[in-house]
Amino acid sequence: MKSFRHLFNLGVVFVMALIVITALGYDRQTRLLPLIVSVPVLILAIAQTIQDFRASKEKTKKKKEEAGEEEEKKGLFAKEIIVSFWTVAMFISLYLFGFIATTFLYTFLWLKFHARYSWLSSLSVSGGSLAFLYIVLIYALNVQLYDGVVIIALRKAILGY
Repeated sequence: MKSFRHLFNLGVVFVMALIVITALGYDRQTRLLPLIVSVPVLILAIAQTIQDFRASKEKTKKKKEEAGEEEEKKGLFAKEIIVSFWTVAMFISLYLFGFIATTFLYTFLWLKFHARYSWLSSLSVSGGSLAFLYIVLIYALNVQLYDGVVIIALRKAILGY
């Protein structure tokens, strides 16, 4: 498990470094977005890798009880499965309902059922994220976002286009 985590972290560092190096070959306007995204991710990936290696060394120095270690692994595995489910659900929702609907629905469902926030808090944050998405991306930057298969089918059936 530890070696997989180290390999994964090193893989993320390697991929982000490749993206940064590749983006440096683009012209000035084209490389802006890849560098804005990949440089912070590269820095955070390096920091996470260093932190995991240090934590791994500290854990090897400290001996844990076998039963406690097994329970911790089971708890972590269950959490990873749940987060993986939510991630897959987000991608399916993006494909079916598009970015606008998924932004609201996914944020609301995650906060309400996974993080166990109140209805008011969940609706407020979801509405705020939807407003941010609409105002910044759609209104200010005039970005066309994917509408989703269901939304496109409903639009064709109801509005005829």
